[in-house]
Amino acid sequence: MNGGITRFGIFIALLLFLISMFETKGYGQSHFLTLPFSDPGVVIQQGWLYNFNGPFSCPLPEGTRCHRGIDYIKGTVGQPPWLPFDVRAAAPGKALASYSTSYGNFVYIAHDERDNSGLMYFTLYAHLSEHASSISFRTLDQLERDVATQDFSKWSMVARGALLGKAGESASPGLLHLHFEAQRGGYPLNKTDPYDIYNTRNFYPAPCVPGGSAAGVPQPDPGVLWTQCPPTLPSAPVSRIYVSVPAENRIAVVDPGSDQVIDSIPLSSAPQGIAISRDGSFLLAVLPNAGQLAKVHLPDKTVTQMNITGASAVAILPSGQKTYVTQTTATGTSVSVVDPSTLTVLKSIPLAGAGSVIDNINAAPSGLKAYVSFGGIDTTVAVIDTALDQLKASINAQTYYHDEVAFSADSSLAVVSSRGANCPTNGGFSQLDAVNDVFLSADNLTSGKIGVKVSADKTRAYLPDTCGTGNLLVFDLATNTLVDSIPTGLTNEPSAILLFENTGKAFLVDETGTMSDVNLSARSHLTFPLSTAPFGGILPWTVASGPAPQ
Repeated sequence: MNGGITRFGIFIALLLFLISMFETKGYGQSHFLTLPFSDPGVVIQQGWLYNFNGPFSCPLPEGTRCHRGIDYIKGTVGQPPWLPFDVRAAAPGKALASYSTSYGNFVYIAHDERDNSGLMYFTLYAHLSEHASSISFRTLDQLERDVATQDFSKWSMVARGALLGKAGESASPGLLHLHFEAQRGGYPLNKTDPYDIYNTRNFYPAPCVPGGSAAGVPQPDPGVLWTQCPPTLPSAPVSRIYVSVPAENRIAVVDPGSDQVIDSIPLSSAPQGIAISRDGSFLLAVLPNAGQLAKVHLPDKTVTQMNITGASAVAILPSGQKTYVTQTTATGTSVSVVDPSTLTVLKSIPLAGAGSVIDNINAAPSGLKAYVSFGGIDTTVAVIDTALDQLKASINAQTYYHDEVAFSADSSLAVVSSRGANCPTNGGFSQLDAVNDVFLSADNLTSGKIGVKVSADKTRAYLPDTCGTGNLLVFDLATNTLVDSIPTGLTNEPSAILLFENTGKAFLVDETGTMSDVNLSARSHLTFPLSTAPFGGILPWTVASGPAPQ
């Protein structure tokens, strides 16, 4: 039940293994994986075994590190036959289907996330009875060549939770199960215990007893799960909210737990669009009046800057390796691809001609694309392919005077807010299929909205009633109907929103520099000031959130 090593890269695999013996293993580098199934009847038959000396024979170079993956079954541990179940993507990425004598039918996914050494993460789903017809098939030789050249153009994009196939018995007759692997750097090298990169420790049974059993999981054969316990995941990082304060040339830092401004980041000019890296190590702010992009190194708050004309909004890929900055000049609109480590422009992507105005850009959580919304009467949303760094498509969103673009957590849905031409009417929002980059639906009959967020289950959109009551409006995305209007205590055109579903809260900012902490279930709120200087028509407030810098 253990995937073997093909002829590809045996020497490289051995070399990596030997090198790894001299390195300290880094746990908890990127916790982005969820379970590769949704069936509650699925359990672990066998986990990653550390220093295992049991009845398995391990092909070199794995040596004593046997079974470098997790076997999932639907049934009773240690007592086949087991039942089939749907296998789903543990994270978004680009996928292919293939076959090997050891893995049988399998699906392989390349993810945007990378480890601390810069190696790309891959996940493998083996022993399938069949794979989804929407996923391209490639031979092993083609797979290895694609990975070696980082060319995934013939692979199929999949969202988190997308159906990949059915657990089966291919290359494992009589033992119907899913063998799940996480790899770093390429097929089938540098395997990593998926426990290290699951986004909660509950995805692996705990506590663990070396050579014994795990709580809640029957274990007829001591050592079925582990012979050495896996590492303990660190606690979730404390979050921070960053808010541009354009009238005071600074960014306010808010602790969402205490509803207090705990720090301030001074800048040389008024900030407009801001973005925070996923690891919280740096923040980027567009300074349009100065024609610059500022990088704030955290936590020391040192600032480095680059010149960039006509910039208005900025987005950072989840990997932190590339940044996208929108530009509007007299000749037209474009997006500059910037290396955030050196603040140098890697490429310029032209979008539209003279007269067009960009309002916002946001990168999908998958890191595979970014959406650009336009202001004015332009109804389009531009799609940037972040692998090729080129314009991929333009979507007619059928609304205009756009503001924010918000993606769902699995990158399959995008919602675009519209402020409308004349407050308080003609605003609304559009829903876009973010997998196929096509228009789904629009609500353009309600008041203007600046800002939007989407619930994790994709059933709700949250938008501030900017041109109306100042309430937080909740829409049912299945019907585009208003299902709730929650008071925020803000009456001066709230124009930015953050959603924290894990705590059941939303945070909004209005033009007076007041922030509202809204409890969604209790429908209550607490307001507190960010600044004594009002908006004053200078620049809109913008917000971002990320982990507290270490």
